[in-house]
Amino acid sequence: GLTVEVNGELAVGSNDGNYSLKLQEGRNKIVLKAYSGADAIIQHYEVSFIKPAGTGETEAEEDEYAPEIVTDLVDGTTIKGTIKTFNVWPVDHKGKRIKGSHVIVTVNGSGVPFVWDDSTKTSYKLNLKDGKNKVTITVSDDEGRTAAETFYIHATKAADGEVIGKATISIEASTVGLGYLIPPTEIEIHQGEKTSYILDQLLRDNGFTYTYTGTLESSFYLSSVRKPGIVTNPVIPEDLLILVREASTRFDIEDYDPDGLGEFDFANGSGWMYSVNGDYPNFGFADSYLLDGDVVRIRYTLHYGSDIGGSESMGREEGEDWHKEW
Repeated sequence: GLTVEVNGELAVGSNDGNYSLKLQEGRNKIVLKAYSGADAIIQHYEVSFIKPAGTGETEAEEDEYAPEIVTDLVDGTTIKGTIKTFNVWPVDHKGKRIKGSHVIVTVNGSGVPFVWDDSTKTSYKLNLKDGKNKVTITVSDDEGRTAAETFYIHATKAADGEVIGKATISIEASTVGLGYLIPPTEIEIHQGEKTSYILDQLLRDNGFTYTYTGTLESSFYLSSVRKPGIVTNPVIPEDLLILVREASTRFDIEDYDPDGLGEFDFANGSGWMYSVNGDYPNFGFADSYLLDGDVVRIRYTLHYGSDIGGSESMGREEGEDWHKEW
């Protein structure tokens, strides 16, 4: 036997096991109970229903306690290519982070799953059609309040591999006094090209090798950058040195490889991170796609991004960035 409860009331199903459920706006609790003799299995589900914008006869009054949607998606943006990534920083009226499970993103009416969800933001990848695209972000809080915003993005279709613009990329190790390993370099970007492949080409063109985890296609993480004599007379700024000593569980100013710079050198929280137009993505290079005019900085950190303004992308609490960037 099987029973289905929706918000405490039994639902009626057909003989073929299909159920039609009427949802209330906000949170809905669904309980399935399956019986076989004396045995029973119970499964609990929660479904959020958000009333689509424009379905009411009159526009609802603005709710001062509605969630807040902060995003780097800009209405009216025009791009060459059909792939765009963006972030959402949703919070309720008390400033509490709303997780990605309570965010609904659609593009041209189809749902878009998030790429990554952490303590501060939720990230998405849009596959756009040629021409005008409608993107809607809807957020609900724990009290069932909702907020929605609509954006229009115009995309110009490009064939796979076609040049869609140029981006500027640099690799920097100023936190250990080495400055630019690769100065800001303008490179062509192509439709459908993952940033991991762009990084691979940039390093090889400049005579570097590197170590990594994952693959260029998936879960790519840059572990170290290598070239003979790359780390010569490293100097950590004095004020940064004090902070790293205090924050690290392991720190040794002599613990490094002169022919490579990578994770766990000097301190337990060291490694490579990257930002795009000043924002540190919470996903890896293989999930990143660049657009014309993007500025990418690949930077060496001594403590989980706190010294370069990127600690939040590591899932650390807001405010853990230090008072400046080195």
